[in-house]
Amino acid sequence: MFKEIKKVLLFPRTLPNTEQYPDTTLENIRTMINSSYGLAAALLVPTGPTPTGEPYSPLLQIEPSMAYQRGLPLLLVIERAMQDRANGIWIGQPAPFTPIVWFSSTISVDQFFDSVQWKEALHMWAGQVRSGYFAETGPEFEYRFNSND
Repeated sequence: MFKEIKKVLLFPRTLPNTEQYPDTTLENIRTMINSSYGLAAALLVPTGPTPTGEPYSPLLQIEPSMAYQRGLPLLLVIERAMQDRANGIWIGQPAPFTPIVWFSSTISVDQFFDSVQWKEALHMWAGQVRSGYFAETGPEFEYRFNSND
């Protein structure tokens, strides 16, 4: 997913791989969400049991929920096998926050990333992320070059 996001010239960050803060995990997540312009998350079948015995890490609820609360654009992908075990933000919100379903039993990862559904969602999300970035970082005024305006 990182490679796909980089193809649209966005640069994903993740804890603790690209970002490290000296606070608790929850504070680190908040710091990263507050300094982000969008969030992408994937709920995939775990390769092993979680330390707390849950069907998936609670962080997969916390991070998207914090981003949703801040109004950030969300790009959510859920593996079909997880739909019956998912809850919270993953059960399907009204568009545009509806998770994209990956049918991993019949569609390979490469086929999924080549699908129109994925490309459309990725480009729409990337446009929303860029709009948020420009709105936050753009100049307070614009130069006018025509003196007649």
